[in-house]
Amino acid sequence: MKSSLRLLGTILPLLVSIVIILVMYRKVALDDLLTGLGSGSPPWVFAYVLLSAIEPVLRGVRWALLSGARPFSLSIKGLYISKAGNNLLPMRMGDAVRSQFVRDRAGVPYSRSAASILAESALDLSMLGVLVLVYAAAVVSGRGLIYGLGLLVALPLAVITLLSAEKRLKNRPAPSKGLVSLFHKLTGHFGTMLRDGKAPFVLAATVLIWIHALAASWCGLRAFLPSVTPLGVVSTIVFVYLSVLVPSAPGFVGTYHAAVAGSLALMGFSLASYAAAPVAIHLLQFIPQTIIGLLLGLRYLISNDWRKAFGDFNAVRKRLLKGLE
Repeated sequence: MKSSLRLLGTILPLLVSIVIILVMYRKVALDDLLTGLGSGSPPWVFAYVLLSAIEPVLRGVRWALLSGARPFSLSIKGLYISKAGNNLLPMRMGDAVRSQFVRDRAGVPYSRSAASILAESALDLSMLGVLVLVYAAAVVSGRGLIYGLGLLVALPLAVITLLSAEKRLKNRPAPSKGLVSLFHKLTGHFGTMLRDGKAPFVLAATVLIWIHALAASWCGLRAFLPSVTPLGVVSTIVFVYLSVLVPSAPGFVGTYHAAVAGSLALMGFSLASYAAAPVAIHLLQFIPQTIIGLLLGLRYLISNDWRKAFGDFNAVRKRLLKGLE
């Protein structure tokens, strides 16, 4: 039974990717697709490739702050290797790869890695909400900057509230189960991660990551489109973020393409006319990150049993979400 589930977990993401690609490009001629791949604007392509190549540096710095792994270069290297693992291995191995790497190199336990990755998700989800609300406010009232500043103040206040909740809870007996137990455990982990004055640096790194995301999305779209709108940039980020919720692998092939195609439609561009855009935008991110990851950790990727690492890491993550770690 377990072996069947593992096999399904490997095959299903691949099938999802294949189905999405076939549906999206069933009416697109191969010659048109290949011609479009070579039609990118060189300055914008260069800017996008550069931004794609450095993205793991920003995320690696923030992860080092949250996980406590030192030196910073270790977490950055782990992020690059995890990108290569995500892009090449048949299952979504990225989180397991980087967690295994810092456990092997710096002794960071899976429980701390899993908690820090949950913290990343919480921060990014908050920033995604800020981005959408700021854009909506700008469209509706023209006061996007004012509302945006208010929301950006609310984010650190939420972190402070989380920390204060942890301080109030730490001297109480921990509940044994349920959502209260989960909240008790997570606030304990988050509070530990953000102590010693690290919270401002974590928040600053998160803001930089999202500024980078806006710039990279703009450059990637502009490389293959005659014009780009703020709606297109915001929708690309939102759709790509949501696309990871759909099981597709390796490298989010299929769901990533569908996300970019959705943003093209919102900007008034048809997929038939710009069929190469989703493929090229994905490849220009996929290739540099994968190459750098392989240069830094090909031997490491080859030498590990990733199915076992994936299972061990997921077991710890599930225990954490149940309030048991």
